[in-house]
This record gives sequence, structure tokens and C-alpha cells, in this order.
Amino acid sequence: MIIESIERLGKTKYRINGLSCESVVLTCTELKELGLYNTINDLLQGEDIKDGIGIELSDELYNNIVKDIVVPRGKRYALSLLSDRDYTIKGLREKIIGAGYSMEHQEIILNYILSFNYVDDVRYATNYIKSKETTKTRRYIEEHLKQKGVSSSDIKEAYEQVAVMHAIDGIDEDTIKNSALEKAFDKKLKPEDYSDRGKITKVMQALIREGFNYSDIKTMINKKCG
Repeated sequence: MIIESIERLGKTKYRINGLSCESVVLTCTELKELGLYNTINDLLQGEDIKDGIGIELSDELYNNIVKDIVVPRGKRYALSLLSDRDYTIKGLREKIIGAGYSMEHQEIILNYILSFNYVDDVRYATNYIKSKETTKTRRYIEEHLKQKGVSSSDIKEAYEQVAVMHAIDGIDEDTIKNSALEKAFDKKLKPEDYSDRGKITKVMQALIREGFNYSDIKTMINKKCG
């Protein structure tokens, strides 16, 4: 690996970039253990970024850094993220990128996580649907999931899995849909305004924009407001 540039990242990390797109981020402690800390700081000469360095890091040393330090640290980082909450593949990748891992190392880390099924977009979508289906429209849910990187096919499969769960539990799909609509309606219109046609019209328009069905909204309004 030919070191092309070095960048100081805050107080404790350094990014070392190679000519062939290799890139590693190492902490001060890791550099000291490798015996490279003083060399790196001498090359920086007090600057935060130094380009055009052109010195060689042996392939053996670079490969050992990747195998023994960078990738294991990346795996631990990804697992620590997943211990706190669930992620989509896209969401986890973005976190790994943000932590400074190169494309090559991202793939190694993600493939490790995926090999144990620690990340599953269908599972993520299924859990999200179940948590939001009584308060949000299907359109809202699908748009959110797509923003998170979940494919249309995975969203469809997740909805199919949720439907099976509802069937097993004896839950009616229309009951869930109407529950979401009623909660949205009650949030937007107070009982004291049930006779205000102007406010009712505005609420109806807002609910349509959110993706609720027009006939369902009309039925709800007739039920609530007479």
C-alpha cells in the first residue's frame, strides 16, 4: 500500500488513504501498538491533512491491520448498534460509512452481519408495520420504509406476514384500518368542533392527503358528527 494522504480526525483518530483506494481509520492507541504513531505525526508536521506522501506500507502490514484491527472493530461496532435497535441494511451501511470504513471493509462487515441474519429488511418492515398500522396509513408506512431502503418486494412480503399474523390472532384488517383513521381524526378534530363544517372539511382534506380512503373518511365523519 502506497500512502497518498493522512488526515487527522478529531483528537484520537487518523485516516490513512492509499493510492489504490485503500483506506483505513486507526486510533491513536492502535497506531502506538503498531509502532506507527510517531511516524504518522511526523508526516503530518502539525497539520490536519497531508497529501502527496508517497511512502510504502508493506502489503503484509496493511493486510494484518485490516484483518486484525479494522474489520474486527467494524464488526464490534455494527453489533453494538444492533444491540440498541433494529436497522435496515441501508441504515446500518450508512452508520458504518459514517464511522469511516472504506467500501471494501463495509462489505466484509455487512456480509458478516448478514451471515447471522442480524439484519433483515423484511423483519424490520414487519415490526414497523405492526407498530404503526393502528395510527398511520399504509401509504405513510410504505413511504417511510422505502426511505429506509426497504424494497417494494420486501414491503409486500412484510404486509403478507402481518396479514397471516392477524388471521392467526383473529384480528380483522378493517378494524385496524378504521382504528388508524379514527385516531387520526380524533387528533385533528375535537368534539366541540363536530358542528363546524369548515373545520370538518379541512380535516377531511388533511386525511385524504395522508392516504386515508375518502369513503372511509365520510363514514367516520357521519358516525362522529352526524
